[in-house]
Amino acid sequence: MLIPFRVTLNEEAGGKFTLVFDCMAEDAGHAAEQAENAYPGCNVLNCTEFVGNLPLNAWLRNLKPGDRVWWNDPDHHKSSGYYTIDRINGDEIVFDDAILFVKNADGASAEVLARELSAVKPENLQPVTDGDCGNGDLVGYAASKEEAIAVGNASLVDEVVDAYRVENITLRDGTQVDKAWVVLTHRIGEKARIRLTVDVTYDPGPLHTQAS
Repeated sequence: MLIPFRVTLNEEAGGKFTLVFDCMAEDAGHAAEQAENAYPGCNVLNCTEFVGNLPLNAWLRNLKPGDRVWWNDPDHHKSSGYYTIDRINGDEIVFDDAILFVKNADGASAEVLARELSAVKPENLQPVTDGDCGNGDLVGYAASKEEAIAVGNASLVDEVVDAYRVENITLRDGTQVDKAWVVLTHRIGEKARIRLTVDVTYDPGPLHTQAS
């Protein structure tokens, strides 16, 4: 089984500059061999096995507090958006389930997993809103009509019955959106009908007659 290694080396014996060579290898000797093949005549200084299941070149490994990332909220993208890393549990990210604490521009915080993060917003995700005439609020993100309906039903009180794509709209808060999904709802109970049946019984009482 191949595991990740980082090899530090001087490109030539007695060299003053230290280079870093990352590779997948069976053991430290195999890693050193790969480094020597890549830099013939080099002087290998150290071979260190990496911990974790993330690739050596994974951008997640280099994240630190203060970095801006996109969080893909697994709960129907209801809270997806750009966040700033506040703290990393364990101080480093080597596994894809590492826990990070993030905060967005509005001050909302979340506890997220490393695998839920992207460097930027995925291109296929578009905002989902409940209005297209300047009266809509952002309720989440979706990549398809079906996802938009699911996002709406997870975020709104009223039932979402359909969704359609629009371009160049303004949200209630003034945000300009190039492309978005608009969800259509009907109010809970809007289609309900109530039928009342009333049974009325009339009792005239005993009949009295007066003899003349």
